Amino acid sequence: MNGEGNVLYIAFVEDKPGEEARQKLLSFTTEVEELHVYEREVYWLLRRNRGESTLSGGMLEKTLGMRATLRNSNTVKRIASKYADPLNHTN
Repeated sequence: MNGEGNVLYIAFVEDKPGEEARQKLLSFTTEVEELHVYEREVYWLLRRNRGESTLSGGMLEKTLGMRATLRNSNTVKRIASKYADPLNHTN
């Protein structure tokens, strides 16, 4: 993922996608967009500007048949870091 312009997005879904929805989502994988489903998470590696993508959060939700919260990996790392150190956040 170290190429310039590459972004990793993580979608957190409410339940583990069924096999049919999983396969349909994975069919969107191309040379520039790689998808992987693990349990209740969908990993979407985008190898170009998101504005040029053929996918969107809405399409991802529609394909999976459920709501998803989509964040880039930098945001997920910041949130995890904040709550991993109990002295680093306030309630």
